[in-house]
Amino acid sequence: MGIRAHRRSNILPVTVLVVGVGFSVLAWNLVRSGMQRLDEKRFERQVQRIEMAIHARFQNVTDMLYGARAMSLASNEVSPQEWSAYFKGLEGRYSNGVLGLGHVQRVARSELNAFEARIRRNGLPDFRVQRKGKRDWLYVVTCIEPSSLNQWVLGLDVGSGDNRRETADRAAREDTLAMSYRIKLFYEEKKIPGYLLFLPIYQTGLALETEEQ
Repeated sequence: MGIRAHRRSNILPVTVLVVGVGFSVLAWNLVRSGMQRLDEKRFERQVQRIEMAIHARFQNVTDMLYGARAMSLASNEVSPQEWSAYFKGLEGRYSNGVLGLGHVQRVARSELNAFEARIRRNGLPDFRVQRKGKRDWLYVVTCIEPSSLNQWVLGLDVGSGDNRRETADRAAREDTLAMSYRIKLFYEEKKIPGYLLFLPIYQTGLALETEEQ
């Protein structure tokens, strides 16, 4: 009897210990599950805030581009002075993340000399088109703001690269905003990652019922 009682007395602390550990593990799992749910909710709220911020930023840029298109349609030929006045009217509202606002014209390679001469007469005496590649049509930057940080962009053929050209063509075909894949942009003498967002401007009065038109 004495030996059996001694064995039972040894078993009891072990049983209590095992049960205690079991309750501790269960409590920790409950606490961890609760913490995970809280973390998930925090993460979801953070994602929602980021999505709302990104949407608001793109909405601002969208408004800016549609405003620029309206201004362009109201002008016989957009001059650097008109473009600068429009951009300055937006300063402080759209500067966050926007490196530049450019006006691009689609020009036939066979007409580049006459095109250059016309742009020079309109206030850019040093204007010169980048004649890279052999494509029949070029997408030439004729106005850019802020000009002090983007002067080198004037005359650039943004259609010389496949990514940018495909995006510009898609915007023109579908009459919609189109964004390029990520590219390297030169800004303040540095290369930084960025995107180009295109919105087409059509000649006033032309029919736009088909893709060809």
